[in-house]
Amino acid sequence: MRRLILFAVILFVAGFMYAGGAGTTAANFLRIGTGAKASGMGEAQVAISDNVDSVYWNPAGLALVKNTEISLMHLIYWQGISYEYAAIALPIKKIGTFGICFDYLSSGLIDKTTENATGSDYTLDGSFSYLAFAGTISYGNKFVIEKMPMNLGVSIKIVGDKIEDDLVLGAGLDIGMTSEIIKNGYFGAAINNIGVTFAKSALLPMQLKVGGGYLLDIFGKDHLVLGAADAVFPFDSSIKLNAGAEYSFQKTFFIRVGYKINYDLENLTAGAGFRINIERTQFELNYSYTPGFEDIGTSHRISLLVRLGLPKPGDISEPQELEEKVIEKFDDENVNTNNNNNLDQYKYVKPKKK
Repeated sequence: MRRLILFAVILFVAGFMYAGGAGTTAANFLRIGTGAKASGMGEAQVAISDNVDSVYWNPAGLALVKNTEISLMHLIYWQGISYEYAAIALPIKKIGTFGICFDYLSSGLIDKTTENATGSDYTLDGSFSYLAFAGTISYGNKFVIEKMPMNLGVSIKIVGDKIEDDLVLGAGLDIGMTSEIIKNGYFGAAINNIGVTFAKSALLPMQLKVGGGYLLDIFGKDHLVLGAADAVFPFDSSIKLNAGAEYSFQKTFFIRVGYKINYDLENLTAGAGFRINIERTQFELNYSYTPGFEDIGTSHRISLLVRLGLPKPGDISEPQELEEKVIEKFDDENVNTNNNNNLDQYKYVKPKKK
Protein backbone atom coordinates (compact mmCIF):
# COMPACT_ATOMS: atom_id res chain seq x y z
CA MET A 1 0.00 0.00 0.00
CA ARG A 2 2.81 2.42 0.86
CA ARG A 3 4.33 1.80 -2.56
CA LEU A 4 1.02 2.55 -4.26
CA ILE A 5 0.66 5.78 -2.28
CA LEU A 6 4.18 6.79 -3.24
CA PHE A 7 3.48 6.06 -6.89
CA ALA A 8 0.26 8.11 -6.79
CA VAL A 9 2.05 11.09 -5.27
CA ILE A 10 4.70 11.00 -7.99
CA LEU A 11 2.07 10.88 -10.72
CA PHE A 12 0.30 13.85 -9.13
CA VAL A 13 3.49 15.86 -9.14
CA ALA A 14 4.13 14.87 -12.74
CA GLY A 15 0.67 16.00 -13.75
CA PHE A 16 1.16 19.31 -11.97
CA MET A 17 4.43 19.93 -13.79
CA TYR A 18 2.96 19.00 -17.14
CA ALA A 19 0.03 21.34 -16.57
CA GLY A 20 2.52 24.20 -16.42
CA GLY A 21 2.57 24.19 -20.21
CA ALA A 22 5.28 25.21 -22.60
CA GLY A 23 7.77 27.91 -21.78
CA THR A 24 11.30 29.10 -22.33
CA THR A 25 14.23 27.42 -20.64
CA ALA A 26 17.97 28.04 -20.51
CA ALA A 27 20.99 25.71 -20.45
CA ASN A 28 19.24 23.19 -22.66
CA PHE A 29 22.50 21.28 -23.12
CA LEU A 30 21.55 19.66 -19.80
CA ARG A 31 19.15 17.50 -21.79
CA ILE A 32 22.06 15.71 -23.49
CA GLY A 33 22.43 12.31 -21.85
CA THR A 34 25.76 11.04 -20.55
CA GLY A 35 27.29 7.60 -20.92
CA ALA A 36 27.14 5.34 -23.96
CA LYS A 37 25.52 2.56 -21.93
CA ALA A 38 22.50 4.70 -21.07
CA SER A 39 22.25 6.16 -24.55
CA GLY A 40 22.25 2.71 -26.15
CA MET A 41 19.22 1.80 -24.01
CA GLY A 42 17.21 4.79 -25.17
CA GLU A 43 18.13 6.74 -22.02
CA ALA A 44 15.70 4.66 -19.93
CA GLN A 45 17.74 4.90 -16.73
CA VAL A 46 15.84 6.47 -13.86
CA ALA A 47 15.07 3.12 -12.17
CA ILE A 48 18.17 1.11 -13.10
CA SER A 49 21.10 3.53 -13.00
CA ASP A 50 23.59 1.92 -10.61
CA ASN A 51 27.01 3.43 -11.32
CA VAL A 52 28.86 6.74 -11.28
CA ASP A 53 26.73 8.06 -14.17
CA SER A 54 23.85 8.22 -11.69
CA VAL A 55 25.19 11.70 -10.97
CA TYR A 56 23.38 12.69 -14.17
CA TRP A 57 20.47 10.24 -14.44
CA ASN A 58 19.31 9.77 -10.86
CA PRO A 59 21.56 10.55 -7.87
CA ALA A 60 19.81 7.84 -5.86
CA GLY A 61 21.68 5.27 -7.94
CA LEU A 62 24.92 6.33 -6.26
CA ALA A 63 23.76 4.36 -3.21
CA LEU A 64 24.59 1.18 -5.16
CA VAL A 65 28.20 2.15 -5.88
CA LYS A 66 30.55 0.14 -3.65
CA ASN A 67 33.93 0.96 -5.19
CA THR A 68 35.52 4.12 -6.49
CA GLU A 69 34.35 4.65 -10.07
CA ILE A 70 35.49 6.96 -12.84
CA SER A 71 33.51 7.67 -16.00
CA LEU A 72 34.71 9.46 -19.14
CA MET A 73 32.69 10.16 -22.28
CA HIS A 74 33.29 11.79 -25.64
CA LEU A 75 30.24 12.61 -27.75
CA ILE A 76 30.53 13.39 -31.44
CA TYR A 77 27.28 15.27 -31.82
CA TRP A 78 25.40 16.61 -34.81
CA GLN A 79 26.90 19.25 -37.09
CA GLY A 80 30.35 19.17 -35.53
CA ILE A 81 29.25 19.82 -31.95
CA SER A 82 31.38 18.05 -29.33
CA TYR A 83 30.51 17.17 -25.75
CA GLU A 84 32.88 15.97 -23.03
CA TYR A 85 31.98 14.44 -19.67
CA ALA A 86 33.96 13.23 -16.67
CA ALA A 87 32.70 11.95 -13.32
CA ILE A 88 33.94 10.20 -10.20
CA ALA A 89 32.05 8.42 -7.41
CA LEU A 90 33.57 7.98 -3.95
CA PRO A 91 31.76 5.64 -1.53
CA ILE A 92 32.39 6.18 2.18
CA LYS A 93 31.36 3.42 4.59
CA LYS A 94 28.42 4.22 6.87
CA ILE A 95 28.07 7.66 5.26
CA GLY A 96 27.08 7.11 1.63
CA THR A 97 28.47 7.77 -1.82
CA PHE A 98 29.54 11.16 -3.12
CA GLY A 99 29.79 11.98 -6.82
CA ILE A 100 31.39 14.80 -8.75
CA CYS A 101 31.05 15.43 -12.47
CA PHE A 102 31.92 18.08 -15.04
CA ASP A 103 30.54 18.29 -18.56
CA TYR A 104 31.40 20.69 -21.35
CA LEU A 105 29.87 21.41 -24.76
CA SER A 106 31.43 23.30 -27.66
CA SER A 107 29.74 24.20 -30.92
CA GLY A 108 32.94 25.01 -32.79
CA LEU A 109 33.02 28.10 -34.98
CA ILE A 110 29.69 29.30 -36.38
CA ASP A 111 29.43 31.85 -39.18
CA LYS A 112 28.12 35.23 -38.07
CA THR A 113 25.96 36.98 -40.68
CA THR A 114 24.56 40.47 -41.12
CA GLU A 115 21.31 41.05 -42.98
CA ASN A 116 21.30 43.79 -45.62
CA ALA A 117 18.98 46.78 -45.53
CA THR A 118 16.31 45.21 -47.71
CA GLY A 119 16.36 41.92 -45.88
CA SER A 120 16.84 40.00 -49.10
CA ASP A 121 20.40 38.85 -48.48
CA TYR A 122 23.13 38.70 -45.88
CA THR A 123 26.89 38.98 -45.66
CA LEU A 124 29.40 37.08 -43.56
CA ASP A 125 30.66 39.04 -40.57
CA GLY A 126 33.19 36.80 -38.86
CA SER A 127 32.35 33.88 -36.60
CA PHE A 128 31.37 33.04 -33.03
CA SER A 129 31.03 29.96 -30.83
CA TYR A 130 28.68 28.63 -28.20
CA LEU A 131 30.11 27.08 -25.04
CA ALA A 132 28.25 25.47 -22.15
CA PHE A 133 29.36 23.71 -19.00
CA ALA A 134 28.07 22.25 -15.75
CA GLY A 135 29.70 21.13 -12.52
CA THR A 136 27.76 18.81 -10.21
CA ILE A 137 28.18 17.46 -6.69
CA SER A 138 25.93 14.54 -5.72
CA TYR A 139 25.16 12.30 -2.77
CA GLY A 140 23.27 9.00 -2.55
CA ASN A 141 22.58 6.52 0.25
CA LYS A 142 20.25 3.74 1.38
CA PHE A 143 17.37 4.45 3.73
CA VAL A 144 14.39 2.65 5.23
CA ILE A 145 11.27 4.80 5.39
CA GLU A 146 8.12 3.31 6.90
CA LYS A 147 9.67 -0.17 6.59
CA MET A 148 10.26 0.45 2.88
CA PRO A 149 13.94 0.18 1.83
CA MET A 150 14.88 2.69 -0.83
CA ASN A 151 17.80 4.63 -2.24
CA LEU A 152 17.68 8.42 -2.10
CA GLY A 153 19.96 10.97 -3.72
CA VAL A 154 20.45 14.68 -4.38
CA SER A 155 22.64 16.72 -6.73
CA ILE A 156 23.60 20.39 -6.73
CA LYS A 157 24.94 21.90 -9.95
CA ILE A 158 26.35 25.13 -11.32
CA VAL A 159 25.73 25.70 -15.03
CA GLY A 160 26.98 28.23 -17.55
CA ASP A 161 26.15 29.35 -21.11
CA LYS A 162 28.55 31.50 -23.12
CA ILE A 163 27.95 33.07 -26.54
CA GLU A 164 30.87 35.26 -27.57
CA ASP A 165 31.45 37.43 -24.48
CA ASP A 166 28.00 36.94 -22.95
CA LEU A 167 28.26 34.51 -20.00
CA VAL A 168 25.15 33.45 -18.09
CA LEU A 169 25.45 31.38 -14.90
CA GLY A 170 22.81 29.47 -13.01
CA ALA A 171 22.25 26.82 -10.34
CA GLY A 172 20.13 23.71 -10.21
CA LEU A 173 19.05 20.79 -8.05
CA ASP A 174 18.25 17.13 -8.77
CA ILE A 175 16.50 14.78 -6.36
CA GLY A 176 15.71 11.11 -6.89
CA MET A 177 14.76 7.74 -5.45
CA THR A 178 14.89 4.09 -6.46
CA SER A 179 13.57 0.92 -4.86
CA GLU A 180 13.25 -2.78 -5.62
CA ILE A 181 9.49 -3.24 -5.41
CA ILE A 182 9.49 -6.92 -6.41
CA LYS A 183 12.27 -9.44 -6.87
CA ASN A 184 14.39 -8.20 -9.79
CA GLY A 185 11.84 -5.42 -10.41
CA TYR A 186 12.83 -1.79 -9.88
CA PHE A 187 11.05 1.53 -9.65
CA GLY A 188 12.63 4.98 -9.78
CA ALA A 189 11.76 8.65 -10.00
CA ALA A 190 13.79 11.82 -10.26
CA ILE A 191 13.22 15.53 -10.72
CA ASN A 192 16.08 17.11 -12.66
CA ASN A 193 17.22 20.70 -13.12
CA ILE A 194 15.16 22.52 -10.53
CA GLY A 195 16.68 25.99 -10.79
CA VAL A 196 17.20 29.21 -12.72
CA THR A 197 19.91 31.29 -14.34
CA PHE A 198 21.07 34.19 -12.18
CA ALA A 199 21.06 37.17 -14.55
CA LYS A 200 18.10 36.49 -16.83
CA SER A 201 16.05 34.43 -14.36
CA ALA A 202 15.27 31.81 -17.00
CA LEU A 203 14.29 28.37 -15.79
CA LEU A 204 16.59 25.42 -16.31
CA PRO A 205 15.07 22.55 -18.38
CA MET A 206 13.27 20.98 -15.42
CA GLN A 207 11.67 17.58 -15.88
CA LEU A 208 10.33 14.68 -13.88
CA LYS A 209 11.13 11.09 -14.80
CA VAL A 210 9.21 8.05 -13.59
CA GLY A 211 10.32 4.60 -14.66
CA GLY A 212 10.75 0.93 -14.01
CA GLY A 213 13.10 -1.88 -14.88
CA TYR A 214 13.25 -5.65 -14.69
CA LEU A 215 16.19 -8.06 -14.73
CA LEU A 216 15.34 -11.30 -16.53
CA ASP A 217 17.51 -14.24 -15.48
CA ILE A 218 15.53 -17.26 -16.66
CA PHE A 219 18.30 -18.16 -19.13
CA GLY A 220 20.89 -18.49 -16.38
CA LYS A 221 23.49 -16.17 -14.96
CA ASP A 222 25.50 -16.13 -18.22
CA HIS A 223 22.60 -14.71 -20.25
CA LEU A 224 20.91 -11.75 -18.58
CA VAL A 225 18.38 -9.35 -20.09
CA LEU A 226 17.72 -5.99 -18.46
CA GLY A 227 14.71 -4.01 -19.67
CA ALA A 228 13.64 -0.52 -18.66
CA ALA A 229 11.14 2.20 -19.56
CA ASP A 230 10.77 5.82 -18.44
CA ALA A 231 8.03 8.42 -18.77
CA VAL A 232 9.53 11.91 -19.02
CA PHE A 233 7.51 15.00 -18.09
CA PRO A 234 9.39 18.12 -19.26
CA PHE A 235 8.34 21.47 -17.86
CA ASP A 236 8.33 23.12 -21.28
CA SER A 237 7.12 20.46 -23.73
CA SER A 238 4.98 17.36 -24.15
CA ILE A 239 5.39 14.00 -22.42
CA LYS A 240 8.10 11.72 -23.79
CA LEU A 241 8.76 7.99 -23.42
CA ASN A 242 12.08 6.14 -23.32
CA ALA A 243 12.50 2.37 -23.52
CA GLY A 244 15.47 0.09 -23.85
CA ALA A 245 16.99 -3.32 -23.23
CA GLU A 246 20.43 -4.76 -22.60
CA TYR A 247 21.62 -8.31 -23.19
CA SER A 248 24.78 -9.37 -21.36
CA PHE A 249 26.84 -12.50 -21.93
CA GLN A 250 28.80 -13.60 -18.86
CA LYS A 251 28.65 -9.96 -17.69
CA THR A 252 31.46 -9.29 -20.17
CA PHE A 253 29.85 -8.58 -23.56
CA PHE A 254 26.83 -6.29 -23.92
CA ILE A 255 24.37 -5.47 -26.70
CA ARG A 256 21.85 -2.66 -26.24
CA VAL A 257 18.90 -1.21 -28.11
CA GLY A 258 16.46 1.56 -27.30
CA TYR A 259 13.67 3.74 -28.62
CA LYS A 260 12.64 7.30 -27.74
CA ILE A 261 9.08 8.45 -28.41
CA ASN A 262 7.93 12.02 -29.10
CA TYR A 263 11.40 13.51 -29.58
CA ASP A 264 12.03 16.07 -32.32
CA LEU A 265 15.44 14.91 -33.56
CA GLU A 266 15.94 11.22 -32.75
CA ASN A 267 14.24 7.98 -31.76
CA LEU A 268 16.19 4.74 -32.38
CA THR A 269 19.37 4.04 -30.39
CA ALA A 270 21.77 1.12 -30.27
CA GLY A 271 25.04 0.24 -28.63
CA ALA A 272 27.48 -2.36 -27.41
CA GLY A 273 30.05 -2.77 -24.66
CA PHE A 274 32.92 -4.86 -23.38
CA ARG A 275 34.19 -5.37 -19.83
CA ILE A 276 37.53 -6.70 -18.62
CA ASN A 277 39.18 -7.07 -15.21
CA ILE A 278 42.89 -6.43 -14.75
CA GLU A 279 43.89 -7.43 -11.23
CA ARG A 280 41.64 -5.34 -8.95
CA THR A 281 40.54 -2.82 -11.59
CA GLN A 282 37.65 -3.22 -13.99
CA PHE A 283 37.43 -1.46 -17.34
CA GLU A 284 34.17 -1.16 -19.26
CA LEU A 285 34.22 0.35 -22.76
CA ASN A 286 30.86 1.29 -24.27
CA TYR A 287 29.70 2.71 -27.59
CA SER A 288 26.30 3.99 -28.73
CA TYR A 289 24.92 5.10 -32.07
CA THR A 290 21.97 7.46 -32.52
CA PRO A 291 20.78 8.33 -36.04
CA GLY A 292 19.22 11.77 -36.31
CA PHE A 293 16.19 12.76 -38.34
CA GLU A 294 16.49 14.32 -41.79
CA ASP A 295 19.90 15.87 -42.49
CA ILE A 296 21.14 16.68 -39.00
CA GLY A 297 23.48 13.69 -38.94
CA THR A 298 24.17 10.99 -36.38
CA SER A 299 25.70 11.07 -32.92
CA HIS A 300 28.33 8.69 -31.56
CA ARG A 301 29.10 8.25 -27.87
CA ILE A 302 32.23 6.53 -26.60
CA SER A 303 32.56 6.11 -22.85
CA LEU A 304 34.91 4.38 -20.44
CA LEU A 305 33.89 3.26 -16.96
CA VAL A 306 36.66 2.30 -14.53
CA ARG A 307 36.04 0.59 -11.20
CA LEU A 308 38.90 0.63 -8.70
CA GLY A 309 39.65 -1.56 -5.70
CA LEU A 310 37.66 -4.64 -6.63
CA PRO A 311 37.74 -7.58 -4.20
CA LYS A 312 40.70 -9.91 -4.43
CA PRO A 313 40.09 -13.32 -6.01
CA GLY A 314 38.35 -15.50 -3.45
CA ASP A 315 36.90 -12.60 -1.49
CA ILE A 316 33.13 -12.36 -1.15
CA SER A 317 31.67 -8.91 -1.61
CA GLU A 318 28.26 -7.34 -1.52
CA PRO A 319 26.60 -7.29 -4.98
CA GLN A 320 26.56 -3.88 -6.61
CA GLU A 321 25.14 -3.83 -10.12
CA LEU A 322 21.69 -5.15 -10.93
CA GLU A 323 23.07 -8.12 -12.87
CA GLU A 324 25.35 -9.01 -9.98
CA LYS A 325 22.26 -10.07 -8.05
CA VAL A 326 22.15 -13.26 -10.09
CA ILE A 327 24.35 -15.54 -7.98
CA GLU A 328 24.88 -19.23 -7.65
CA LYS A 329 23.02 -21.03 -4.93
CA PHE A 330 25.09 -21.20 -1.76
CA ASP A 331 24.73 -23.62 1.08
CA ASP A 332 22.58 -22.16 3.83
CA GLU A 333 25.55 -21.92 6.16
CA ASN A 334 27.40 -19.62 3.74
CA VAL A 335 24.70 -17.13 2.80
CA ASN A 336 21.99 -15.31 4.68
CA THR A 337 19.09 -13.95 2.62
CA ASN A 338 16.24 -11.68 3.62
CA ASN A 339 13.25 -10.22 1.85
CA ASN A 340 13.88 -6.51 2.29
CA ASN A 341 13.26 -5.77 -1.40
CA ASN A 342 16.60 -4.04 -1.82
CA LEU A 343 19.80 -4.87 -3.63
CA ASP A 344 21.16 -5.73 -0.17
CA GLN A 345 18.94 -8.78 0.04
CA TYR A 346 21.97 -11.02 -0.42
CA LYS A 347 24.10 -10.64 2.71
CA TYR A 348 27.19 -12.78 2.81
CA VAL A 349 28.67 -14.17 6.01
CA LYS A 350 31.95 -15.89 6.64
CA PRO A 351 31.85 -19.70 6.31
CA LYS A 352 31.67 -21.55 9.58
CA LYS A 353 34.84 -23.21 10.71
CA LYS A 354 34.69 -26.98 10.62
